[in-house]
Amino acid sequence: MLDINQLKLNMSSVNAIAAIDEFKGKWDLRGDFDPELLTKFYLETQVAGIKSVMKVAGQSVLEETITHYIYRERENTLGANPHLDPSLSQTDQFIWGSVRAWNFSQQLVHETELVENQILKLHDLMLGISSKDRWHAGKYKISSNNILASKGVAQGVRPILETAPIAQTPTRMSELLYWLDQERKNNKNHPLVRALVFTLGFLEIHPFQDGNERLAKILLRLLLLQEGYGFINYAPVESILELRDFKFYESWTLSHQSLNLKKPDLDPWLDFMLESVKAASDQLMEQIDIRTGNLFKTPSIVTKIMEVARMRHRFRIGDIISLTHGNRSTLKFHLRKLVESRKLIRRGQGAGIYYEILI
Repeated sequence: MLDINQLKLNMSSVNAIAAIDEFKGKWDLRGDFDPELLTKFYLETQVAGIKSVMKVAGQSVLEETITHYIYRERENTLGANPHLDPSLSQTDQFIWGSVRAWNFSQQLVHETELVENQILKLHDLMLGISSKDRWHAGKYKISSNNILASKGVAQGVRPILETAPIAQTPTRMSELLYWLDQERKNNKNHPLVRALVFTLGFLEIHPFQDGNERLAKILLRLLLLQEGYGFINYAPVESILELRDFKFYESWTLSHQSLNLKKPDLDPWLDFMLESVKAASDQLMEQIDIRTGNLFKTPSIVTKIMEVARMRHRFRIGDIISLTHGNRSTLKFHLRKLVESRKLIRRGQGAGIYYEILI
């Protein structure tokens, strides 16, 4: 697997990461927000995401139909065995499978490790309902699936992108998952970078007979959530990628072709994908401004904590209590959030814990 410890990001990627992390910090420290509206944002993102991947797969469907299946799955009224329902069309099967895979990925958000069985189950849930895909759902490929680059190649050339040989696929997937686990433990590279490099590695292996691109986007969302980018569940990443499909395939093709070189060129892929995640966060911000205008209004107690931090540079929770007269539990909650968002750093242990400002 790739060694990205020597990877040097260009300024375009650095700036995109900074903007995404700034948004993440605001999201993590957001003030009170109507939970019903947040639920609505989540539903809209799920519907738009499924609609986008269906469109990329050559299927068109109304948002109302996707919403119908989301609610039926949520209320468990679809039945235990979809294989026995003869009324389901291929489109219905596609939608329901996508809903089931999305929902299962949400159950994995708090897992500390991504493992093979989880990926196999996601693929099985996504395609196992389909009468034409059931035979290979949840199983690694049994025939070659090299990719004819469909879009985004200069001068109209459409090269063949070689994927992992059939016999090597299980080993390559084990290596990729081990690489991700070690990346997380070492924590030397930015979490956005490792999530995107994993996604590229998955696409390069193309472990399943079909559904690899759809599953790659589900895995990308899951990895970003596991890395703490909670806002991604409300940001239209799939819709952005669909609208920019020419650049998506171009960046994938260019970086894929270089993976076997001594110095792979990851810039096309990282530049495009980071900018797309940033665009999705920008769009979420616009929707928030349109509908509420105040999601990122900083709670007054956080403002007071930061005022103390800038004035003293180093302080203990007792100092904050004395100066703000705030509740200890509330202050501890906001201090933890400020540490997680890299505004403050916590040092010491036990009664000796103190905080220092980072910005």
